[in-house]
Amino acid sequence: MIYSVILKLGNDISSEDFCKLYVLLGLSEFILPTRLGLVHDGLFNLVDDLDKLDMYNWGGLVYEILVDSLCSASKWITRGNMSYIHVDGCVYLLQIWAMEHLFSYKRQVPTSGNKYPRIMH
Repeated sequence: MIYSVILKLGNDISSEDFCKLYVLLGLSEFILPTRLGLVHDGLFNLVDDLDKLDMYNWGGLVYEILVDSLCSASKWITRGNMSYIHVDGCVYLLQIWAMEHLFSYKRQVPTSGNKYPRIMH
């Protein structure tokens, strides 16, 4: 949705508005994605002032949304009758955490190159 707005506006958009849309795109696609592709309401207010963007606790927000989503998924699994579940939030972070913490006992970190990818997609 955001990407199509950027493409549609083309050269008619100011550099500040382009930056706001680009940051919004990055946040909504990689840091705080949802299964429906929707943008969290609060992000619009946050990107309105780009100078204060670095003062926000992004790590806490990503952690909070990911943990809430995992808790919801756990509740759905315990209820049964699930053929699949969805996890919202930054699942890339979950994959990195799993690789670093769950599988680290099996291997030593090589000094040059890593045969395990840090992010699986």
